[in-house]
Amino acid sequence: MSDDRIVRARIHPAVGIARVGDSDEYFLGPEVVGQPSEPPGSYKDGAGRLRRQAARFRVYGYDARGAVVKELTLDDASITSTRAASSTSPCISASSAPMRSGG
Repeated sequence: MSDDRIVRARIHPAVGIARVGDSDEYFLGPEVVGQPSEPPGSYKDGAGRLRRQAARFRVYGYDARGAVVKELTLDDASITSTRAASSTSPCISASSAPMRSGG
């Protein structure tokens, strides 16, 4: 089904920070603002390892004014996903460090 009002698409939630762990188990993170982020049971698996947080991504089509027209699915478009490796080490720079005031 074509909707010619759509001029661009965006992925939500935006790809960015992930919760990683050393467990092979995972849990789905919240999909709605204000929804609790605690996984069922615990953040840790039965062996005490930290479970990974997975995110369900959705693709939305936007019109020329930036308003959401609708969620895009495989019925609307060919959607593929790739991922690139990046540093898993936390980074902090002087420009992103919290400011300290006075003495």
